[in-house]
Amino acid sequence: MKIEFLKRSLMILTLTFNSSLFAQWPHNDLIPPELAQANEHFLAARYQDAARDLVELLKTVQRTEVTESALVLFDAVLKSNNCDTSFVDWTLPDGVNGLRVSQMRREQAGKLSFRFDISGNTKSRDTISQLKVRHADGRVILDKNAALGEWGIKREDDGFKFVLEQERQLRPIDSGLYFIDIVTSSNQKVEGYVIVSNHVSSETPVVLRPRVHESLTNRLGVFSWEDFKSPEMTACEWRYQYGSIREINTDPEVWDFDRHDADLITKADLSDLTIKNGKYVFSIRYGESRKFGPVKIRRLSHKVVPFSVVSESRDTTRGK
Repeated sequence: MKIEFLKRSLMILTLTFNSSLFAQWPHNDLIPPELAQANEHFLAARYQDAARDLVELLKTVQRTEVTESALVLFDAVLKSNNCDTSFVDWTLPDGVNGLRVSQMRREQAGKLSFRFDISGNTKSRDTISQLKVRHADGRVILDKNAALGEWGIKREDDGFKFVLEQERQLRPIDSGLYFIDIVTSSNQKVEGYVIVSNHVSSETPVVLRPRVHESLTNRLGVFSWEDFKSPEMTACEWRYQYGSIREINTDPEVWDFDRHDADLITKADLSDLTIKNGKYVFSIRYGESRKFGPVKIRRLSHKVVPFSVVSESRDTTRGK
């Protein structure tokens, strides 16, 4: 029974993913029944049942060889059922209109950093009393009330947008199941969860103009970049992009845009934009999103290019 299971699992993993994680298991190990059952459901194309099995497994079992195999199988489930996550059995609390978890890869002047955040929308400023993200193994990643992560909230047209984000890190968060604890001002408590996998981009966009530390005149001209899809993007994800210019060490953007899917662009004519002398950064960020129940999981790829603006020189000798 065990040998037959391993053979069938290895066949799936080798043919579908060019992987053999199960082969790393010691022969005297017992394969968790939830993983065996999830595999059987996957082979029978019962993808929602397979996903439920994997959720329960990832909530409770923290052996590395088990969780790695479970995450590979979970990605297979998503790939096979077009990212259908109707198996997810929790909902957002009243007053929270949307929730997003994002893993950003950021590159500036050749330096890489990563940042994870959770963000969303609420009807009122004080809707969220507590927000916490913790790995199933007990590690707390973000905690609003414990000041683990930076909390921010700002007004938008139809309510408020909040974000709780890490400081920049040298590495992204680990794959796995994360619990999301939400407490609202009305004392409504929700323990949600999300399975984070295939969430890190291995590349960043290429900016053609401006060049790093390029000096430009007040007439900026055309900024351009290459269209971008990360190697990790799947067929059931959608893209968006955001671009901006801001002066270094200031928050407000002097110019920005955002676009989605079919409306993505690779250049912006800034000839009519007038900005003062100073040091600036041009940012272009691509996002790739998929749904996990009530949550959007976003893989962000962010390129930042510093440049400076100087007054256009004038030839004072002309006409003499």
